[in-house]
Amino acid sequence: MKNAVSILIPFHSNKTQPYLDLCLESIQRQQGIEYEVIVFSGAPQPPTVPDWVKMYHEDKVSSYAYKINRAFEKSNQDYKYVLIAQDDLVLGKDCLKNLAEMVADGKVLLNPLSNCDNTHLYLCQFQIKDKILPRFFRMDFIEDIKEDLFNYNPGLFMAFPVNYLCTYCTMLLREAFVELEGMDERYVNGCEDVDFCMKAKSKGMARFVTTNAFVLHFAGVTSTGAITSDMNNNNYTLLEKKWGIRRSNMNVY
Repeated sequence: MKNAVSILIPFHSNKTQPYLDLCLESIQRQQGIEYEVIVFSGAPQPPTVPDWVKMYHEDKVSSYAYKINRAFEKSNQDYKYVLIAQDDLVLGKDCLKNLAEMVADGKVLLNPLSNCDNTHLYLCQFQIKDKILPRFFRMDFIEDIKEDLFNYNPGLFMAFPVNYLCTYCTMLLREAFVELEGMDERYVNGCEDVDFCMKAKSKGMARFVTTNAFVLHFAGVTSTGAITSDMNNNNYTLLEKKWGIRRSNMNVY
């Protein structure tokens, strides 16, 4: 297979167009590995994307898992790696290349460090210029540090094993995604990533966070107003029935 990455981005709401623009700008800065970007939209109107982005639009409300699976189906099946992403990310310097090099030929799920990390690393603080990056913020916070974010890399060569990863920026082999049969579309915008990690664990696939890549995640921007308490409860009920995981025992969400 070709040493390249298929980046899968779901698009839920036209309100997040500025975040998608910034995300794509940071992707275009990536070097050292070939990639393609597939945006799968379920927003009322299709997003505006550059010519180098593959965009598919369905005029219906759909879940995160559904969009990721459909984007995967549209991706280049000869590309070795898959990046499960969100539209409100800013990728740091060499993020794609470093993630791919660490995954290599291993059946693992790998996340970069992030300001919005929900693992035991979440107490890490990241400072760009004179700004400490908080977990939750909006676009105007980064206006004067955008270029610095594009060029940021922690420069540390470590990986930490975790139970669960939030799949806002998760790289794995294409064959691993196929073996896991994609994301379970019964979950509606919640718990699908925990389920994905449990499937990976059941098949002997490790889950790691690496300190050799960084992504800024705006967190919650894409899901604002999209998740009701009933959806949340149904997601957790399904997770408990399927895997025996109680919400109180999870170290994410």
